[in-house]
Amino acid sequence: MKITLTHIPETADIDAVRAFLREHGIDDAGEIVLIEGDGSLPAVAFELEVSAAVAESIAAHLRGKLWDGHVIGAGLLLMSGH
Repeated sequence: MKITLTHIPETADIDAVRAFLREHGIDDAGEIVLIEGDGSLPAVAFELEVSAAVAESIAAHLRGKLWDGHVIGAGLLLMSGH
């Protein structure tokens, strides 16, 4: 499952994201991708080999955490096969 983190620090890179996840008990994140945009809402997506229910629980755990003064949003990235 892919989980997204929004409102991350503008300076965050993949190593910083991995460190943030480790600080919150997530050591097994797979691919981490910075989500390009206009810069107004820095975000990232990362992969975990878990069920949707477990992924939602992890997103809920991360939601609202502080990272360099930013309150992090978190959710599942759902993709349609259509």
